[in-house]
Amino acid sequence: MNVINAGSRYQIYGEDVKTYQKLPVGTYIVNFHPMQGFSLSIRNDLTVTEEKIYGNSLYKVNKVMKSYNSVNRNFGVLLSGQKGIGKSLFVRLLAEESIKVNLPVITVTMAAPGLATFISSIDQDCVVIFDEFEKTFTMTGEENQQDELLSLFDGMDGGHKLFVVTCNDLDHMSQYMLNRPGRFHYHFTMTPPTSEEVEEYMRDKLEPQYHHNIHDIVNLANVVDMPYDYLRAIAFELNQGYSLKEAMSDLNITRTDETRFEVVAILSNGLRFEAWGVKLDLNDHNPQYVHVRRYEKDNFPSEFTIYISPSDAQIVGKEFVIKDHLRQPRWGSYDFEGNDEECERMAEEWEKNVTLEKVILKKEKDYGVARYLV
Repeated sequence: MNVINAGSRYQIYGEDVKTYQKLPVGTYIVNFHPMQGFSLSIRNDLTVTEEKIYGNSLYKVNKVMKSYNSVNRNFGVLLSGQKGIGKSLFVRLLAEESIKVNLPVITVTMAAPGLATFISSIDQDCVVIFDEFEKTFTMTGEENQQDELLSLFDGMDGGHKLFVVTCNDLDHMSQYMLNRPGRFHYHFTMTPPTSEEVEEYMRDKLEPQYHHNIHDIVNLANVVDMPYDYLRAIAFELNQGYSLKEAMSDLNITRTDETRFEVVAILSNGLRFEAWGVKLDLNDHNPQYVHVRRYEKDNFPSEFTIYISPSDAQIVGKEFVIKDHLRQPRWGSYDFEGNDEECERMAEEWEKNVTLEKVILKKEKDYGVARYLV
């Protein structure tokens, strides 16, 4: 039997009890029990399973470690970005590097009163990771669990801890944590891989007989955000022998109900007509009509309706462009201003000489990922 005394409290433990002056190097998770309070339990180390690291995550991790070692106070890093964008990989890389230099790693996955005090009581250098922070620590009218941690991140305890916070939605983060380098020195907004990184990844992951898809995948990534989770799933499907079109149609990475486009119609005389917030189904082969307009006050038409088949769109750079199977607009005298004779003359001239050259579809950034036909 072992008796541990802390203040006026005595606790009984078995023969296997050990005491330490410092937390041993390892990976831990914070626990809380209403009667027993806070504790730490051992968990598996956060390791990287990828054989190759793409992008600049490793560079950023080394930057964080260098900066943390250069200060004598708490140091914070905020990672934001959509799911599957690489935040978890960054955290795992950072955890691996931390263990290598004998820094214990503590993960926090729950919120409870007194958490800040408990973490502050760990009086040694360590890494504390809050994953999906805005989901664990909520902000409501009655309670703001995030602001309760501000003093911890400020370093009021005089400690030297490395705090790492990941979040998917900055709108649900306390404004007192944003634009505050004293609390979070770095804010890394994780972005989708570049065209070069997409090509490199797919060449590594795809079987050679499916490399002919890489060009289309790179072009697709120029139009829609393609995090590594998407690329991994696409590579898996293609390696099973399925087509890219079928993969994009079936995979759980699409939200057609929220897809909106800016539509630009360009005429052969150079005039541009536009429409915004247009909902289009790129898998639909039937013609869809879009009302486009221009706002310049002159003697040219201000609006007309185009009929297009979005499934005919081709990826050109960072845009979807339709050139084939365009239904030409018809011009009437009512489209022009002036006397009847002049309007009829202009309508005849436009009907004979002005054609619809191409239609550009630009995905609007504020809406979800489209189910793209490629």
